[in-house]
Amino acid sequence: MLALAAFVVCVAGCVRNIQPQIQPAAFGAVGGASSRLVADEGGIEAIWPERVSDPGSRENALAVRGVILPLGPVGIRMTRLSRDSNTFFFPEDIARLRLLEEDEDAPVLMFGGTREGRMFEALHASYRPDLRAMQSRGVADRPAPDNAGGMEIEDDRTRIPGVFEDAGSMWGVEAGTTPTGVESFVFISGAPDISRRSGERFIRIERTWYQLVEPSTPEPRGVVLLIPGMFGTPEPVVERLVRALSGRGYAVVRFLAHSARFTEKVTIDLDPSDLPAAADRIARTFGERAAENAYAASAAVRDALERRSAWRDKPVAAVGFSGGAMVLPTVLAYDPELYDAAVYVAGGAHYWRIAQESNYRQWIDSVRWRWVGPGTRDAVNNAPPAEGLKEELDRLYLERAPLDAARTGEAVRGIRSLMIHASNDQAVPAELGDLLWERLGRPERRVLPVGHELLFITLPTQFLGIIDWLEAGGDAPVRRSDH
Repeated sequence: MLALAAFVVCVAGCVRNIQPQIQPAAFGAVGGASSRLVADEGGIEAIWPERVSDPGSRENALAVRGVILPLGPVGIRMTRLSRDSNTFFFPEDIARLRLLEEDEDAPVLMFGGTREGRMFEALHASYRPDLRAMQSRGVADRPAPDNAGGMEIEDDRTRIPGVFEDAGSMWGVEAGTTPTGVESFVFISGAPDISRRSGERFIRIERTWYQLVEPSTPEPRGVVLLIPGMFGTPEPVVERLVRALSGRGYAVVRFLAHSARFTEKVTIDLDPSDLPAAADRIARTFGERAAENAYAASAAVRDALERRSAWRDKPVAAVGFSGGAMVLPTVLAYDPELYDAAVYVAGGAHYWRIAQESNYRQWIDSVRWRWVGPGTRDAVNNAPPAEGLKEELDRLYLERAPLDAARTGEAVRGIRSLMIHASNDQAVPAELGDLLWERLGRPERRVLPVGHELLFITLPTQFLGIIDWLEAGGDAPVRRSDH
């Protein structure tokens, strides 16, 4: 509960709104040689999903407004919500809400925890008048259970449902304190959305927990953004890489997991008579998830460079493991001038095919599908009713998915890259790892004749080589020009 108290104390001075001066990369149509994106309408602005912001204060129309909350030396353990473990507001939190409501110029920060007081949450929404009412109508596309109730704010009597997230979302749990030189943060943004159940608009809260790890040398050599695999795995391997990087003089911006809703469970109905509509929804789902990681990464790294003056003007590299490597091209494409190098470990492209074909599909259980109509079996993840439908939907999806790594990979070919690939990978199918390599322009690649698991079991033996590769490019000019 000390962390919660600290949040309330630091509302006025610690919360940072993030408005990076960025220029996302332009990227080509599927299979095209052009480096320019072909968009039906809205240009590049239409490609990156909207977040709650105040356009009047943005110099760059694509700058994403989010908020970073420093948590201090609070250890964070990531856990995944089951269908029976959603998180709620409870009556004791109303005092905090009322306190924050007194200052209408401040962001709305709403704190909640479990009855045991071990989980915490901070939500952010803009105080733009036209969005404030929408925010107060709810933060989840699901009614609160009877035993959760809700809360009413006395000044406008608006009711806030108790449920924050749906099943499958990641959640940060307090877990002691961090070692010396490690601080925890959470990046929060608000995504305008429409309830599929009621048709009402609401603000969907997004958050990403991460840590800043100081180098163990007096002078930092560079900064590394590290995005792990699904659910923050494989944690022991991630820990060893963080220690290896720190020992060689690298500061680390470590995601503790992907953004919270990256693994939120969703079921998509596939109508054989309207495959384009199904492809659109699939593309929006994966695009939202990849984009939020890009927004969080850009904000976290740029904020770290502001907080740590010794880190400025140092090269920035990005490393992704498995699911982290899958989203890495999109992370880079959002803020390409920020990054000087990238390392992809067991990554792949074409998110929809990975969701269908991965042998981790049942374990991850995030995106489900259901073919509907005559000739289909009423079950999730069922087979299409006719030959060729899967292949056609795969094609239509990629045409409509500008934020898939198969599209963004072509946009970041100018960033020095290394791939580590398992030729027998079934978790991120090796064929789709090859696709990512092709879309990245066939960068340097180290191929091991193993599967996904053995690749990561043996990966620590390659850490020195990976860091040597990073250092080999250390003499190149830093790409950033907008500190």
